[in-house]
Amino acid sequence: MSSLYEQIGGQPAVKAAVDLFYRKVLTDDRISEFFDGVDMDRQIAKQKGFLTMAAPITIRAPICEAAMRTSLRAG
Repeated sequence: MSSLYEQIGGQPAVKAAVDLFYRKVLTDDRISEFFDGVDMDRQIAKQKGFLTMAAPITIRAPICEAAMRTSLRAG
């Protein structure tokens, strides 16, 4: 069984999602001001690193597997 990380497209998909997220955040007048003065290249790189650093780890606890199956069925 492939991991959820692999099912969503792995590192390329996560990195693309982070890029899209910050592009939307920075163009949203309601929240973009929270990022004034933030080095966005650094922020984006840190977020990508955080979301992809644990990707190779596979948790095989029965409760986690059951929760993941339920989540995948729910969409």
